Amino acid sequence: MESDHAVLMTRFIDHLTVERDLSPNTVDAYRRDLEKFRLFLDDRDLEAADVKRVDVEAFIGSLRTAGGLSARSTVRALSALRTFYRFLRTEGYCEVDPAARVERPVLWKKLPVVLDFFEIEDLLAAPDMTTRNSSGSTARAGRTDWCPWAPWRSTISGDTGARPAADC
Repeated sequence: MESDHAVLMTRFIDHLTVERDLSPNTVDAYRRDLEKFRLFLDDRDLEAADVKRVDVEAFIGSLRTAGGLSARSTVRALSALRTFYRFLRTEGYCEVDPAARVERPVLWKKLPVVLDFFEIEDLLAAPDMTTRNSSGSTARAGRTDWCPWAPWRSTISGDTGARPAADC
């Protein structure tokens, strides 16, 4: 027979799919995270409504150590649990949200990738696109509203964080 928390998790997944209309990828990720949580609860003979904050912290810790999940995946699992317990409280299945005050793992911010010397040289040596080019095309010749840096604008601003000039 299916445990009480398995039934509640199935109702929760239905809630995410039908009422909240979340994307299938989000629902699948939450389903996987809740399945891991269900196995964790089964190992400890706990029901979802009886879980305490220390149990949630132990589960999140086990994902990082035994499960080998990244910090980002662990944060998503914690988000799934918080949403699950918010659902249980709203539906009257439990009175306390044990996941509400659990601290989320620290996510490292990635540094931007910078252009190397040769990429900067190539960028600076780019042809003047406002005049006739080597193929004879004059598609951009004479246009003052076109920026010669346009092909690289997203790369420059994305890689360096610099903002493109307003007049370019």
